Amino acid sequence: MRKLTIFLTITIGWIFCLAALSLAQAPILREQLVYG
Repeated sequence: MRKLTIFLTITIGWIFCLAALSLAQAPILREQLVYG
């Protein structure tokens, strides 16, 4: 049970980090596409 909790915590943390990174990079990527 404890391993499952740790696994879920790490997984949610990874998803949160990836979402934050993609949100942070979205405007930069959009500018590169527009101004290329």
